[in-house]
Amino acid sequence: MLVESFRNPRTSRVRPERLALIRSRKEPLRFTAASDCIHACLYDFQRPEHPKDPENWIRGSRMVGQISAVSKWLKSSGADLILVPIPRVVELSPDAFLQTPPPPSGVIAPHLRYMIAELLRADVEVFDLFAALRQLPEAANVPIYLPTDAHWTDGAQRLTAKLVGKLLARYPFAEAARKAAPLYRQRPAQFRYGGYYYEYLTPPEMASTRASMTQSISEVVLTKGGTFSAGAQAPLMVVGDSFTAFAYVAIGREQSGEAVALRKVGDPFAEFKPPAGGGIVPYLGQELNVPVSHRAVLGATLEPFRDLFREPELLGGAKAVVWMVNMTSLFRDDAYSPNFRTPPI
Repeated sequence: MLVESFRNPRTSRVRPERLALIRSRKEPLRFTAASDCIHACLYDFQRPEHPKDPENWIRGSRMVGQISAVSKWLKSSGADLILVPIPRVVELSPDAFLQTPPPPSGVIAPHLRYMIAELLRADVEVFDLFAALRQLPEAANVPIYLPTDAHWTDGAQRLTAKLVGKLLARYPFAEAARKAAPLYRQRPAQFRYGGYYYEYLTPPEMASTRASMTQSISEVVLTKGGTFSAGAQAPLMVVGDSFTAFAYVAIGREQSGEAVALRKVGDPFAEFKPPAGGGIVPYLGQELNVPVSHRAVLGATLEPFRDLFREPELLGGAKAVVWMVNMTSLFRDDAYSPNFRTPPI
């Protein structure tokens, strides 16, 4: 079984069975939650029907039909849905987790590939980041995930903004924006986010990962002065989970393991706030030179779209709705329940 080949070669002060070590090129240690890895990439893959027949399992799920209904409703409201699933670290670096070599294809969770195929068959536009992000460490020597957290790095978000920006260049609003004066510029900034797992590390591990927690980035700010903010009226809307928001508004920052651990020792960086212009939402705005609206409340489920059904004016004139969500959140039991009423088309 693939699940049984996951590594956990370390001991820790707290919950050692839930922490796993993976290699990285420039950082001596990188951690993630072992249980999260298994859920993230395999999604209850120990159930016998999943690996035996993942294609039919995907076809029999509610998710494809409900996402397709959302896409059709948005189109009837003048907006396109573009789903951008974000792969998890274990998908992109399977050799760092598995004790046995991964398949030649590098795909260790084929049901996720089948899911994308079924969404495409259902006429849902999907922009797959798997190949691009998988090549990022090799091509640019850039880590994709934070050392002690499950979220992606600044470099991964910037690459994604460029790729999605090219995709959205087909829209008239993007063509007009290219001819307009720049709305945004960049300025040097720092981003520091140790992450949820920081407080579970041993003291030597804390010391070895500490330097990698502070990253030099370029913050997006307004050309005319002022900080970036997501507006209510914008041609582009980003809907998503914490992957779209942690670097922009630091969801859960005050409750994160890093903040708790740093407060315990009186660390002056415990109250560090990320710059408002960091993360995928500001980067997309600058890439396209357009205002961007953002909805991330329960973004791992269909709940943000429920709000749009109830109050269509919340779309704010958006012509494209980019739904970014970590890949395995699409399999959450509460995301596609029978109680979710699909919109009238």
